[in-house]
Amino acid sequence: MTRKPPKQLRPAVAAIPPERIEVMRALLLERGRLRDAALVSVLAYAGLRPQEALALEWRHVRGRTLLVERALSAAS
Repeated sequence: MTRKPPKQLRPAVAAIPPERIEVMRALLLERGRLRDAALVSVLAYAGLRPQEALALEWRHVRGRTLLVERALSAAS
């Protein structure tokens, strides 16, 4: 019987504290980078990966939720 190699463990993802997120957002807003500030908020608070956030359309935005159906890839 052939054994499978042990599964590689990925390091735990450390969340960025909200205080640091708000500092980043404030700097972006101060520089007039509204879209970047919005993207930082979506990534940080909704927990989306960049590919998922970039695939969002207005129809995916609900009252208090986001519908994540796909992610963009390099080929998209």
